[in-house]
Amino acid sequence: MSKPYRDLREWLQGVEALGELKKIDGADWKLEMGAITELLGQEGQYPPPAILFDSIPGFPKGFRTLFGTTGSVQRMAITLGLSDVRSARIWSGPTARNPSMLKPIPPKEVNTGPIFENIQSGKDIDLLKFPIPFMHEKDGGDTLDQLFGHYSTSGRRMGEPGNLPHHGARQGSYLLLHLTG
Repeated sequence: MSKPYRDLREWLQGVEALGELKKIDGADWKLEMGAITELLGQEGQYPPPAILFDSIPGFPKGFRTLFGTTGSVQRMAITLGLSDVRSARIWSGPTARNPSMLKPIPPKEVNTGPIFENIQSGKDIDLLKFPIPFMHEKDGGDTLDQLFGHYSTSGRRMGEPGNLPHHGARQGSYLLLHLTG
């Protein structure tokens, strides 16, 4: 996928063309999506595919759930609008060392378009109408977002800008956003 995508539909088509999308119909939002995602991650395929769950029981047609959007170097590059890459070196090249080389795209305000097709406000807002997965039986609620990051600072010199105080240290972070109540 070398051209930029206009919306999620085009992004999905591009990722599918790369062979990095798995579509699954009929999985239940309560525990099945989580189990399937975990099993696919353990299959050993690298990178694990992005997973698009569709035809979710109890939800209208077209209410889908997508997992693993940035789970590979290629998908991350596509998401960021970068050219076709197959190596993590893009994150350690000149742009990573000098972020000022990046050319941000300014936001554009619009008055029409697909984003205005589904608007709810006030008492009409109901997050439970979406197939928000309940991933694991001991979770505190349905999982809106889950992100894990692992960073290594090895190879950097002490005192360099952006370096952490402990040379060679590894850091991890975990974000888990649950819907409760």
